[in-house]
Amino acid sequence: MLSKDQRLNLKTAQNQQIFKGNRINSLHLTVYYRKSTQKEPVFLVVIPKKIINKATQRNKIKRRLYEVLKECAERLKRVEVVVFVKKEADNYLEYDLETKEIISKLRLLIE
Repeated sequence: MLSKDQRLNLKTAQNQQIFKGNRINSLHLTVYYRKSTQKEPVFLVVIPKKIINKATQRNKIKRRLYEVLKECAERLKRVEVVVFVKKEADNYLEYDLETKEIISKLRLLIE
């Protein structure tokens, strides 16, 4: 799990503006991003109840995605990222692969 410093809090109005920024779409995920003033990247994973009903499944997916983001955090600098799950996948491996692919694209776009 990511440390609290590396997790984005959407309760402030300024952080909600990230949804008006840039995004990358894939089959199961949408990733919103923008440049940040912080040295380390900041992440948030959002999974709506409409997509996955059970909280245990949502939390399991969040934990797995946070681990993938934690691995990729070393390659990203000064960015805020929101991963929005828009469709349920057959297995967790699909989320992992899509997240890694999107983060590699994001790295190229930000630099």
